[in-house]
Amino acid sequence: MNNINKYFAVIIFALVAVGFFYSCSKDSDHNNSQSKDVATETRAVDNHCTPQKLLPLGTPCFDMPRSILLIFPSSHALYSNGSTLYSLCPGLSFNVTYIYTTCNTGLPNETNYIHNIEYNIADIIAACPALQTAINNQIALGNLSGFLDLLDFDISKQIEFTEAYLAAIEFPLRYLCDERLEFYNIKVIESRCFTWVLYIDGPKDQPIPAYKKVSCNGNICCIRIGQYCIREFDNGEPVLDGSGNSTFEKTEGFCPVNCTHECGDPDLI
Repeated sequence: MNNINKYFAVIIFALVAVGFFYSCSKDSDHNNSQSKDVATETRAVDNHCTPQKLLPLGTPCFDMPRSILLIFPSSHALYSNGSTLYSLCPGLSFNVTYIYTTCNTGLPNETNYIHNIEYNIADIIAACPALQTAINNQIALGNLSGFLDLLDFDISKQIEFTEAYLAAIEFPLRYLCDERLEFYNIKVIESRCFTWVLYIDGPKDQPIPAYKKVSCNGNICCIRIGQYCIREFDNGEPVLDGSGNSTFEKTEGFCPVNCTHECGDPDLI
């Protein structure tokens, strides 16, 4: 009988031990999984770079998420013939998302904001192989980050101009330069505290090396100020004049030196 009791005692101890180690293993796997999720979480922008964070508390604002096919066309809808992406691939188009916010700031005219811009460089490379060649050249020159900043500026400027162009089509008499009744006011807000990180996209048999912004959790925002009016119409197409489009404001804050990007036109910095 004593031998049987000892036998069952051993079995019970073994089962308890297995249960204990299994539980620890599950907890470890769960913790590792959580650590992996935290380590790979990325944000293109910081939440504080929004109109609601930068304007006085209580300023009435209305957010409209946008998802559009951004086009760099050979027409008056292009912000500049000097656009980097346009020079590489005229007529280039790719998907972008952003938030368009209209706020009543107490000025005679409402102010519109563009923020939380996101896009996939791999998609742009797939649509414009010449961009990959340009990126490779910039890597060889040691100017990759500066070139990616230039692309980022290029994309945000075309988004800004597209919004102004569409507003001119919708309200052809409201924004006439001759009348000076009203400018189309728009501001682009972007975080300047991030780093460019390499990642691989595309199918396994045709991988595309690309880059994305990863937030450094700083609190520096860059605000680009734009005003537009309609100079004339060319065969029914509005021709816009831009005023103050090289004006920038920068919020003061903290950002690690290796994550800090300048606020301004990359061609002039």
